Amino acid sequence: KKSAGILAIGEGNYFRSGLAFYTNSNANQTTDWSERMRINKDGKVGIGTASPTSLLHIDTGANSAANFKLGANRTAANAAVGQVVADWNGTIVSKIAFKTGDDTTNKDNGEIAFEVAAAGSTAEAMRIDTSGRVGIGTTSPGYKLHVSSPTTSAAIGITGSGGSKDTWSITSSDNSSKGVLNFRDEDSSTTVLTLRQDGFVGIGTPSPDASLDIRSASGSVGLIVGNTTGDTRLQISSTENSDVTFNVGDASSMGTSRALIIKTGNSERMRVAA
Repeated sequence: KKSAGILAIGEGNYFRSGLAFYTNSNANQTTDWSERMRINKDGKVGIGTASPTSLLHIDTGANSAANFKLGANRTAANAAVGQVVADWNGTIVSKIAFKTGDDTTNKDNGEIAFEVAAAGSTAEAMRIDTSGRVGIGTTSPGYKLHVSSPTTSAAIGITGSGGSKDTWSITSSDNSSKGVLNFRDEDSSTTVLTLRQDGFVGIGTPSPDASLDIRSASGSVGLIVGNTTGDTRLQISSTENSDVTFNVGDASSMGTSRALIIKTGNSERMRVAA
């Protein structure tokens, strides 16, 4: 019975060979050793396999997961327990860091930070925190997905299957010292819908001047209220005992008079002249 050893294993003709590492975990006197690790003739290391296909190949050979464990007893929060580092010709260009969480007493929570490099220096681009929240551009995500940009508008891009009219973005920026959420058609570089922090909504304008501001750079602009069954009602009311005003004029200057025309069945029924 053999307990442990290292053997040279022929892997082709002439002097081509690898190394096989054996151990024995059996207490009886009849079961022989088993190969645990192989370094083949190409320098590939196999753990649990005698035929490694990459520089490091780990295989349980059974109905169980192959684990790669990194460990350290760090004392501070946000400290790397282990890292997977990508080196390009001597320069670190990306990194996955497995970090400690904020419970430095029990040491039972953790985070994952993803770093990428620009001009040879890595910086964190994304983080998954202890609650499973994902932060892009922030190390402290406050939501399930938190996108932040310290210098420009934070944006989320949406692209379809590759057509000419399928690229959209949702951006968060500042307008008149108020937070703004913009929905943009990136194929035409046009802001289609704007939601402002004060409750103003702009359709066709990124700078709404009212609770609902609808504009068109070309052609007509309209508001359609419809119903497939029953009556349709457009109601404007005030609970402040104040007047309700209809003002018809140019968008650039409400002082420029225009006529108010009311139609039914696409035929003019009433006109209030300018």
